Amino acid sequence: MKQLITGRLIGRLGEDIACRYLTLKGFFIISRNFTCRMGEVDIIAKKGRFVVFVEVKTSAMRRCAIAANYFLMVHQHEFGSYDMRMDACLVMLAPNFRTTKKASVQYIPDAFS
Repeated sequence: MKQLITGRLIGRLGEDIACRYLTLKGFFIISRNFTCRMGEVDIIAKKGRFVVFVEVKTSAMRRCAIAANYFLMVHQHEFGSYDMRMDACLVMLAPNFRTTKKASVQYIPDAFS
């Protein structure tokens, strides 16, 4: 029987991977899943003179890839001759986004190959 992969499990796996990555990059993990009335921080780490607060977003690409393949199948007459690529786009909203409308964007072409 296949084990159901829940969103919580995927999130936990992403945080585990992020912690290993940060540790390999010289960070010291101070806390995980710090929660207070104001919100939650996935990972708190330190490196040099910085305390770093890390928000982890994990995507299970299998579902996205299945949906992408289905889209191409349904729209084969339009996109049958095209190649497929899976990109990622990280959007970070500034803390005062509602008033400033400031955000940063990191776009990663072919992010999952």
